Amino acid sequence: KNGKLWASKDNNLLIFELKETGKYENTQSLTKHDNTICSLTELDDGTIVSRGSDKNIIFWEEDLMSKQYKFRQTITIKKGIQLIIALNDFKLAYAGNDDGYINIMGTKTDLNGDSKIISKDYYHICRLAKIRGKVNCMCKLNLDYFAAGGGDNIAEKKKDHNIYIWKPYGNKYGISQAIFNAHEGDVNCLLLLRDGRFASSSKDRTIKIWEIENKEKAKNNIFGNKMQF
Repeated sequence: KNGKLWASKDNNLLIFELKETGKYENTQSLTKHDNTICSLTELDDGTIVSRGSDKNIIFWEEDLMSKQYKFRQTITIKKGIQLIIALNDFKLAYAGNDDGYINIMGTKTDLNGDSKIISKDYYHICRLAKIRGKVNCMCKLNLDYFAAGGGDNIAEKKKDHNIYIWKPYGNKYGISQAIFNAHEGDVNCLLLLRDGRFASSSKDRTIKIWEIENKEKAKNNIFGNKMQF
């Protein structure tokens, strides 16, 4: 959001800033992880969240005066983390350990249920219903929804080539739509497109485009397959 670029190298989080020369320059290096940083995401307020193979999720916030990022909080997930994505309202979704569960983190709000944040500390809000296989990928959609792609769980001998659309209900989420057998193989990647559609790719070597089929289904964000290549 502020024109900066983040990258990870070894255990370090590197911040790059676009200079007047038109080139990005490394302006800051952040060290807190004990092992490789695997992925990054950004929350609504610009906070960077990093996921490491050290089983830690670390939050980094930007100091408005110095424009430098500083450490805010570490959360350790004992079973490990495979995926993280930022949701609306400062929430964070994560999945890990191929157990088929998605977990939601958030900040504490005031007693009236207002969205005003009174604490920057993140905590576990809820665990969502277990999907059939493992959670292979996740993607934020419009209208506070998000999608998850399933993959085969070899340990439990369960196949899952489905796409699950999750809808918020207060601080919790429920499945608003399950696209069964969306692909003939594991769903490996999901991407929100500019016009509100989303794309999925799979181990079956296909890419599919999904869109809301008509105005009636738009009320509940119901998607259907529009294109395949």
